[in-house]
Amino acid sequence: MILASSWRISQLIQQRNEYQHRLATLTMELNDLKRYGESIADGAISIGELLRSPASMYKRSMAYLTFADAYSQQVANAQMQQLTNSPYYIQMMRGQTAEAQRQYAMMLEQQFKKSAAQQFSKFEVGMIHEKEAQIEQEKQSLTEDLEAIKGQLTSLKQENKESINEFFGSNRA
Repeated sequence: MILASSWRISQLIQQRNEYQHRLATLTMELNDLKRYGESIADGAISIGELLRSPASMYKRSMAYLTFADAYSQQVANAQMQQLTNSPYYIQMMRGQTAEAQRQYAMMLEQQFKKSAAQQFSKFEVGMIHEKEAQIEQEKQSLTEDLEAIKGQLTSLKQENKESINEFFGSNRA
């Protein structure tokens, strides 16, 4: 009985340690995701933010930088194409100089690109929030499991102590 409960205590301690390690890992991952989410919240990621990003998020930050730029450029090009073909835009540009037309087109393209980057950011932030929710749920489950393990450990240690006292107490008589 004493050996079996000691073995079970050893198993529970090992399981508790594994759960605590997993909980610490999840907490770090959650913090990294939050920092990454903060860095892209405005729709862009600067080189400074990229360099300060957590190591676990570096690849994702680089991918975001690449895909957000490509997406926003593609959307801006499509919107500019649509706009420049509209009769209203053509009418508006008729009396303008070539330089004024070029500057106006550049300003519009930058606005379209910025808007598309913010749209892309919202999509990415939404995915981050989903991942954060999953991590929070797993952390909650692990915390509950850890509490159960602590209860079992306390109970088994008490039973083990009582068994030892019984064994040595009965041999004294």
